[in-house]
Parts: sequence; C-alpha cells; structure tokens
Amino acid sequence: LHETGADVPLPVEGRHAHGQPEAPRYFAQMKMVNKVGPVLTHDLPGQVVGNRTHLEALIAQGAQVFDLRERGDFAASHLPGSISVPASNNSYITYLGWLVDYQRPVHLVAPAGVAPDAVLAELRTIGVDDVRTLAGPESVSGGDGLPQITARELAERLPRNGISILDVRGKAEYAAGHIRNAQHIMLGHLTQRLAELPREKPLVVVCASGYRSQIAASLLEANGLRNAVSLTDGAP
Repeated sequence: LHETGADVPLPVEGRHAHGQPEAPRYFAQMKMVNKVGPVLTHDLPGQVVGNRTHLEALIAQGAQVFDLRERGDFAASHLPGSISVPASNNSYITYLGWLVDYQRPVHLVAPAGVAPDAVLAELRTIGVDDVRTLAGPESVSGGDGLPQITARELAERLPRNGISILDVRGKAEYAAGHIRNAQHIMLGHLTQRLAELPREKPLVVVCASGYRSQIAASLLEANGLRNAVSLTDGAP
C-alpha cells in the first residue's frame, strides 16, 4: 500500500482476490417494502428545521444524526455524536443504509446547495422514511474537528509508534492487499464489533480513498472511541 507520490511505503500483505461485495443491511428492509408496499407519501412524517441546540439535544438522547456534508467540512467542524456520510459520493446511500437503524427516526445535517427534497427522495429508495430533522451547515459551525493522518505520515510513524490499524474495506479488498497486522472489520459490521477494538492507543482507520475511513472514524467517535484517526487519502 503506497501513498500516491510518497516515497515511504507501508508494509503490505495480501493476495489478488475477486469476489462479490457484501450485501448492505438495507436489502432486508427493501425485501419487506417489496412485500408489504412502501409508506404512502402523505403518511410520511414531516421535518423540522434543526439548529445546533436542537441537534445537540438529539445526540444527548442517543438519536442517530447523519451529517451529509463534504468530508473536509465535517473534518473541520462537526457535532460529536453525528456520523459523517458525505452525499458527494454516488454510493452514499449504500453506506448510510449499512449504518441506519430502521427502528428509530433519522436526523440529518444537509450539505449547502442541495435540495432537501432530493435528499429525502434518495433516502426513500432504501426505505429510510422516518426523517424528522433537516439542519443546514450553519448548525454545526464551531464544532469539533476529526483527527486525521495522511498515508505519508502513517508510513513514517508506524514503525516507531504504538499505533493500531483498522481496515474497513470489504473482504475481497482486504484479501487483495492490506497493511501488515491491520485488523479487518468491514464498515457495515463495525457497530456490532466495537468491543473488539483497542482503546488504549491511536487507532488509524483506513480504506481505499479516505471516504469510508472517515465514516468509520466518525462512527467510532459517536460510540465513545476517542482514539480513532481517519486516514485521509486512503491506502489502495
């Protein structure tokens, strides 16, 4: 695994592998929707326009808050307890569908310049109908930053520092090549396996591009693991 343009390699293990990606958890929800039919539009709950105070109260109550802003915007300022799933990625609905709890309402921080109706329509394609809050980017200004590290920095620090690596890519991706001694838990299974993660030293989360690693790092932070660090540029 090498950072593009870097001269410091990361130690790699693995083999070439092919395979189908793991099926998202929302597939089960869609099977149910296909069987009983979708919720009618006029029966869907309405949304309130949330502000920072509203969002912080929701997070304190254990609500699920997804922040759909750009990766850099979330890393610069976010509300701890919210989960980053940037809508700029064409597959963001798939990743959100891995993490959402269908038994609870959903609350969103929407990106600037994105029509709320478009976001709601996309969420409904995976059966996420119960959206209660839509907040704008201004609601999280002045929040916390997300710890990050580049591939070059990681390659330089890894041999001499007590750092754990968590690879959140799919099984086939991990088998094809991964940082030596990296722990593997696919992003969609992370919530169920939090107890397996180390908490006493920095935990660098890696994927192929930095997109999934940020989702995972924010998820770990939201679940009380304050040692998570996101690899920004990925380790393909």
